[in-house]
Amino acid sequence: MKLTDCQKGIALEILQAENKGQKIKEIRKRSNLTQNELAKRLGYNSSSTIADMETGRRNNITVDSLIKYVTALSENGNGKKKTDFGIYPLDNRLKRY
Repeated sequence: MKLTDCQKGIALEILQAENKGQKIKEIRKRSNLTQNELAKRLGYNSSSTIADMETGRRNNITVDSLIKYVTALSENGNGKKKTDFGIYPLDNRLKRY
């Protein structure tokens, strides 16, 4: 799956964060999503998995999970990708990924 620059920016923010769950929560809130809305986009039946991730009870994130989260966080809700929701401009560090 090829990620857009915006999605790469989200992934980079999460990867660089010491507390990845807290970063996911921050990005979710910037995207104006509730835990339930994000859970629905990810295909979960409840928001408990999101809550566990954000609070650190579940702190392992695989590459596949990261891509799912990034894709869900970058959609408008109608399946179309957002182009701007507070992600900082990309820099040369992204070229490593």
